[in-house]
Amino acid sequence: MRLRRLALPATVLLAATLTACSISSAAPLDKITVTGEGDVKPELTFETPLEADAFATKVLEEGDGEELAEGDAFTISYVFVNGTTGDELFSNGWDGAAPEQFGIDSTFPTGINKSFEGVPVGSRVLSILPPEEFFGTQGNTQLGLDGSENVVLLADIVEKLPEVPDRADGEPQDPVAGLPTVELDEDGRPTVTIPDSDPPAELTVGVLQKGDGEVVEESDTVVVQYQGVNWRTGEVFDESWARGEPSTFPLSSLVPGFTQGVAGQTVGSQVIISIPSELGYATGNENAGIEVGDTIVFVVDILGIR
Repeated sequence: MRLRRLALPATVLLAATLTACSISSAAPLDKITVTGEGDVKPELTFETPLEADAFATKVLEEGDGEELAEGDAFTISYVFVNGTTGDELFSNGWDGAAPEQFGIDSTFPTGINKSFEGVPVGSRVLSILPPEEFFGTQGNTQLGLDGSENVVLLADIVEKLPEVPDRADGEPQDPVAGLPTVELDEDGRPTVTIPDSDPPAELTVGVLQKGDGEVVEESDTVVVQYQGVNWRTGEVFDESWARGEPSTFPLSSLVPGFTQGVAGQTVGSQVIISIPSELGYATGNENAGIEVGDTIVFVVDILGIR
């Protein structure tokens, strides 16, 4: 399950499940003319429909920064264009807008990963993403894609973002009375033991490790490791540790108790949050085994702010 109150992903790119294909020759890319430079959104001109048998990419301008690799997070200014119609699908980072965070990992379509892996920061990249490298043959109704179109991507790689640790590294703190106890394995994954007592009636936050990083605001996008446990059953219903990598969320998009429990804490901290039903899943969540009235508990390692 997901922490989000809404089913929509943070960006329209996340959570696509696609199949990789080989890189073709750059010949289709030679049919695309790119004009404009600097911070002004460039224009892409090509004859439609743009035909391409497979994924293709090339670096139009090579930067002098570090080459991007799997697991890296970075910011780009970008524009996606429908290869069949020539219409812009979406863009960001130009004309005074802030560049947007992307990454080379399993949360992004394979065409995105292959467009940037091995490319130096500061480069301008042009790619053609066939359906199987982007949203798949199912397309994307929100963008008006029916699953048959090639999509053109032009992006300027602005900055590589600092790496985040795998676990909290703050100063250990005294436990808070009335909250579950937490033991960590060698990888930092918690085991939560629920006490015999009733859960707190109000939202209760205990700081297990106090980090010395930046203070988290409700409007921030955070990088966290987390585990959710049902107080009634003691069962884990969701966790990032099991997926093998931290999760990145706009904090305001999560259940209210999670948002309120993390906001005001510092990066590097580990917190335990006891969330009453009205600030968690007030109507329950059958898939997660959460009933109406259940208190839920989260252990959260706050690893970074994006």
